[in-house]
Amino acid sequence: MMGLTPLELADTFAGGAYALQLMLAPKMFLDMQLVKGANQSAEIMCAYCGIMILARCYCTTLITEENKSKFHGLCALQWGMCLLPSLKYYSAFHPAMHMMNIALQVVFSGAFAMASMKKPKGKKGN
Repeated sequence: MMGLTPLELADTFAGGAYALQLMLAPKMFLDMQLVKGANQSAEIMCAYCGIMILARCYCTTLITEENKSKFHGLCALQWGMCLLPSLKYYSAFHPAMHMMNIALQVVFSGAFAMASMKKPKGKKGN
């Protein structure tokens, strides 16, 4: 975890917490987030998604300085794409919890987009 930027640390912490909720307490997570609550199929998908998110969090620790700009661009795209279903299915969510999700998606996608525009340390020109 050493060598990660504050943005990468925040993303990894948020992703790890989110992944653990999805894997270990999918029913509670779905009941808190969605108006219609959980069902078995959704709980299974939450567990799968939690595993994938934890894997992505681990990958964050493997990124080299030369690849950070590309990785940050990918993270901006990832967070931004999460915003699309959040807005499309807005009425399916409990409003208070959902506004927090939307805010995090906007902040992380914007922060990663800005970070992706920085040149890697030691690089000059394009």
